[in-house]
Amino acid sequence: MGTWFAGLIVFFDDYANCLIVGSSMRPITDRLKVSRAKLAYLVDSTAAPVATLALISTWVGYEVSLIDEAMQTLSPSTLQQAGLDGVSAYALFLQGLPYRFYPILALVFGFVLAVSVRDFGPMREAEQQALTIQIPIPPPVSRNRIWLGIVPITLLIVVAMLDLYTQGTTANPNATSLLDIISAADGYDAMLRGSIAAILSATGLATLLGTTKVEMINALKEGMGRIGEAILILILAWSIGTVMKELGSADYLVQVLDGVIDPKWLPSLVFILAAGIAFATGTSFGTMGTLMPLALPLVVQSGASMEIILAVTAAVLSGATWGDHCSPISDTTVLSSVGTGCDHAEHVRTQLPYAMVSGLISLLCCSIPVGFGVSWTVCLIMGTVMCIASIWILGKPLAPILSTPHPLHTQDKTV
Repeated sequence: MGTWFAGLIVFFDDYANCLIVGSSMRPITDRLKVSRAKLAYLVDSTAAPVATLALISTWVGYEVSLIDEAMQTLSPSTLQQAGLDGVSAYALFLQGLPYRFYPILALVFGFVLAVSVRDFGPMREAEQQALTIQIPIPPPVSRNRIWLGIVPITLLIVVAMLDLYTQGTTANPNATSLLDIISAADGYDAMLRGSIAAILSATGLATLLGTTKVEMINALKEGMGRIGEAILILILAWSIGTVMKELGSADYLVQVLDGVIDPKWLPSLVFILAAGIAFATGTSFGTMGTLMPLALPLVVQSGASMEIILAVTAAVLSGATWGDHCSPISDTTVLSSVGTGCDHAEHVRTQLPYAMVSGLISLLCCSIPVGFGVSWTVCLIMGTVMCIASIWILGKPLAPILSTPHPLHTQDKTV
């Protein structure tokens, strides 16, 4: 539950969420015998879903800009006919938040798993195995050393947020809202500066507390060594994404679907298409950037109702999040593995069944019904009920690990 709530607090960037929440919760969950796979899932299932739903984040500025660009391709008469005349891109984004079914249900699914302590599939095996691992009790340390954890993590968050604000105001001096300021900033640079501040503060505090230079060098080598594999995977993932973009696969698929589909099926089909592209390329941002300029004009020009327009717009963003969540080459999937110290293949193997179940519930209980006129409120209620039911039906509590009985306890009482 602490991991889930921490994922909600670090809402401003998915990368920051993976690295901050994963690394800070890992020692605690290890002591409590929660598997690294479960920790990685909870981190991954709150990172992108929270960032894409937050009113202010590095995701929102990008998403609103895509909606704005897509709307600018439509003529004023078309916008007026669809009821979008005078509606800003941010207003359309806000109206579409209730239709972001997968991110919402992914958060619900993770919450129910945390509360119920029930698991199924490979995740249950990982959780069961974690109970058998003997965690060594660390030697007592000075209470002052707690600041080695608190100060660097706090600086990482504060410096990253301040840098986002400084960059945004410099790049866009006329910005009047926090959303405009953050959307004009570069999240990568902010995280880099926050990380530098964190490591310098950790080094300085460790020196003051008597940590030797050899211990600090070994700690730096160990920490940096953990991300070597992640860097390689990210480079290969970005290469695949670039190849897919150059081939124009997404454009081809959308053009094939243009004009041959009833508008009522567009929310579900766009959701599936976005999920497929994001899974294959490992990038949610690339999927959004490819599909939004095509899907939004397509649904508006089809004469669909406002509800379906909102649902299709949200389906692009939700489907991209789902595919990104499932993909083994997704940057957030890789960073979740790195941040939690979980083997990447193990994280993908244990997370995929959960992501698939919540994604199918989102599709069957939300995206398809909303296209046929069912209210988004009813869809979310059905989706929430199905998430709870699926966990209770498929999941089982962990079997208790029985310790070996003392020899005296096995003797015949009559002796």
